Amino acid sequence: MSDERLSDEAAEVLRLMLTISRRLFVSDMGDPTLQLPVAQLRVCALLAEGPMTMSCLSRQLNVTSSAATQMTDRLERSGLVERYQEGADRRIRSVRLTEKGEAAMSHRDRQRLARALEAIGSLSEGARRQVIAALSEFVRATAAMEDTRPCGPADEEALARD
Repeated sequence: MSDERLSDEAAEVLRLMLTISRRLFVSDMGDPTLQLPVAQLRVCALLAEGPMTMSCLSRQLNVTSSAATQMTDRLERSGLVERYQEGADRRIRSVRLTEKGEAAMSHRDRQRLARALEAIGSLSEGARRQVIAALSEFVRATAAMEDTRPCGPADEEALARD
């Protein structure tokens, strides 16, 4: 396959994914995350997967520790996240969603699921299977791009000792 054709196909995949994202990830006026800046929403989305250390958060966001701290400060003031000490090493601080933060992200997830259900429900069973298979294959194709460095308390303790 020519480089130009592959490039055209990659551009088409991006266009389609952006179109799908715009249609599925629309927020209603009752969405408590609607007023959050994108960077803070990314923090909440990461923390919805579970608590993490501040340095892990900065790595996952690909920002400096200072930038991650500033975002966390703002989210903490709004009551969406909280910092806490994890383990014996006082230098290691972790952050997690509060009940308010969990409720906000849960609302957002329910909204997205309802929109996805509406879209997928309009497809035949065979088409649904094809969409899921194709997206699963694409996820596998992108797996090498994921940052697989460990990101947990044990890592932070090791880094702190160095």
